[in-house]
Amino acid sequence: MPKKGCLRLVFRCPKVCFAIRGEARISGSTKLSEAAAGIAFATQLGIQVSDIRAGATPGIEGPEILYAFGTGEPTLRNLDRCGLLERILPDLTRCRYMLPSDTSHQFTVFEHTMRVVRFIDQIEAGSFLGDLKDSLHDAEALYLAALLHDVGKPESEPEHPEISERLAREVCQRWQLAQEITELVAWLVRSHLMMSVFTKMRDVFDPSTAVEFANIVETQDRLDMLTILTYADTRAVAEEAWTPAQMSFLRELHTRTSALLQGTAAQEPDPALYRRRLMRELKHESVSDADIEQFLKSLQTNYLFSTPTELVKVHMAFEKKAREGKPTVEVFQTPELGATDVTVCCLDEPGLLSKILGVIYALDLSVHGIRASTTQTDKPVALDTFSVSFGGKPVPYATTRQLSASLVKVLSKELEVSEILKQRGKDPDRDQQYYQYTFHEGSPGIIEFRTPRGRGMAYRLSRLIAKQGWNIVSARVGQWAGRGAAAFYITGSGDRPLSTADVNEALKREV
Repeated sequence: MPKKGCLRLVFRCPKVCFAIRGEARISGSTKLSEAAAGIAFATQLGIQVSDIRAGATPGIEGPEILYAFGTGEPTLRNLDRCGLLERILPDLTRCRYMLPSDTSHQFTVFEHTMRVVRFIDQIEAGSFLGDLKDSLHDAEALYLAALLHDVGKPESEPEHPEISERLAREVCQRWQLAQEITELVAWLVRSHLMMSVFTKMRDVFDPSTAVEFANIVETQDRLDMLTILTYADTRAVAEEAWTPAQMSFLRELHTRTSALLQGTAAQEPDPALYRRRLMRELKHESVSDADIEQFLKSLQTNYLFSTPTELVKVHMAFEKKAREGKPTVEVFQTPELGATDVTVCCLDEPGLLSKILGVIYALDLSVHGIRASTTQTDKPVALDTFSVSFGGKPVPYATTRQLSASLVKVLSKELEVSEILKQRGKDPDRDQQYYQYTFHEGSPGIIEFRTPRGRGMAYRLSRLIAKQGWNIVSARVGQWAGRGAAAFYITGSGDRPLSTADVNEALKREV
């Protein structure tokens, strides 16, 4: 029997963890995994864990350690406090003082990892992410992947997903975890940046994005776990790193990909189906069916896939004014996303997109996304929507008025965009001097750029693309890994698909 004032806690075997005067203690003959499970049990009971180094003998059994890690951040902090975490997972604790070279990170790799676990713990039940978390079959695998996702950074930050995967496999084999758990953890670690790349760099409203992503994740469990890990990993970078817009894009990509994996959406979306749906929903509007059909047929498929029905009739009115030579600039505040949508409709012309982006750059606004559409008519009309923000928030009213007025003057040829840029102290002729790019063939193709951070990147890159005579269908612009990042969906002149050779040949003269 334990002495008076001593509470004995038993996990699988006796004499593992006991409490003296309200503090947990570990028996020196206890295996490491049993000790970890005992600390997890004590933490859940609210018993204080001392910072006295815990005694334990070598030996780890997978189920026990997975149970302990799956109980979350408080247990991990206590394991660290008593010296067990360093003995169980030295791959993580060697990152304790490492600061990433990516300046967007506010914490060491170790502290960032602990915060990733914290944000997984704190996901609210009943929310979108909460429902995903509740549905997981192997939540412990998610927690282990979260702990191991950055452990490769001390060897090489650029290649850390691959190095972290190798180390994760070694850990799982050392602990003799089941093969299916090992493969799941390794996949999550290797792919932990993938969903963030897609939500930041791809048009999530384009059905081909979900098709590509579904082919990557392959299963619903992987998709659900990667969605949660992406949220927690991004949010743990810095206090301001996660935004409502990112949550919206994350949820959209998950929803569309999940529909494909569950067989409720077609792998190859048919534009004709989208066109017929819009026709059916607009049937009772005060516009003739012939006019609606003509308008919808004049636009590229990306417009049909991404435009809500209620906006189609508004855009039809804009398009009619544009054909009469009257440009429209309409501002829609989206405070729930922390952004402002600016729709521009006018007669199309070479370099139009870079002119619009030049005005946005002049006013120091950040661009997050661009949806560009142009009617296939004798007198082409551009119908472009820009998602912008100011200081991470919707654009203030006074600035939107200034933006609208400046755009109308530029589109009406009353003012050159170069004059606005010069008035605001910016060089209109400055080229994007440093960039790396990757091109993905398709119709449209996707060219992804990495550049140094700085405003005006979207303007300069759009000028670069315009110089090649290419058309921009849509774009995503932002920051990625502490650098500027942008993805432009492009076609060649006459909307012909571009090859990798075409792009390389054109841009080798520009680098």
